[in-house]
This record gives sequence, C-alpha cells and structure tokens, in this order.
Amino acid sequence: MSVPDRPRAGCEQLACEQAGIVSRVQLRELAVGRARVRAEVRGRRWRRLYPGVYATFTGPLTDEARLWAALLYAGPEAVAGHASAAWLWGLRSDQPDPVVVCVPHGRRGQPTRSGGQVIQARRLPARVHPAVRPLGPRWRTPSST
Repeated sequence: MSVPDRPRAGCEQLACEQAGIVSRVQLRELAVGRARVRAEVRGRRWRRLYPGVYATFTGPLTDEARLWAALLYAGPEAVAGHASAAWLWGLRSDQPDPVVVCVPHGRRGQPTRSGGQVIQARRLPARVHPAVRPLGPRWRTPSST
C-alpha cells in the first residue's frame, strides 16, 4: 500500500480553490519544494505569472485566475477592490481590465505586469466582507454591510 503524496494533494486542492493559481508562500506551507516547482515550470505544466505566483495549468487565464494571480502577487492582506469587487458581486458583467486590488494604506503595492491596479485603502479591514468565498476576499458593497 502506498502512502498518499500529501504535498501534491494539498497543492491540487489549493489550486482548485483558487482558479488554478498558487503562490510560492502557499506552496512552502504545503511542503512543496522549489525543485518540484522548477520541474513543473520547466516541464511546461505550470507557468510563472508574477514573481512567486504560478498558474498550475497551461492555456489562457480565466477572469477568476487573473484576479487570484493579482491578489496573491499583492500579498496576504490584498482584496479585490472597486470594479473587480463589483464584478464579483455581479454588479457589472465583465471583469475590469486592469484587475483592481486594494492593500492597507501605507503598504506599497506593485502594479502587476499585466497592468493590474494596486490601490492603498484606509481602514481596509472594515471595508472587507468577512466571509465571502470562493472567489476570494473582496470589498464590501453598500448592501452587503
């Protein structure tokens, strides 16, 4: 009887929850080593989207995958903001281009290579919906407070 590959299973579960996108920090927490990440990228099964952010599939990115990539690149406190949050709430029909993410005021956010916007927001924790999933943390709408 073989022992299940826990890092692989954990990685697949995480990727499934995040539209196929994972971060190096998350992979490290799942005990997925650098050698495996390099092998997946070299084998063209994964691709690097931003420093430390990977798509675990090939082909075009979905709107959800673009948003997850921007969120993971912007950091653990990042949330979908403004027009991107409106798209997640169903208040607009298309994902904005560029994707908009918010980070706490005073923390520098780097725009993504695809032109994603990173905006600093004051009192960010008070503006984030506390329990929305599966498409990630997001800005509250006036009706969701």
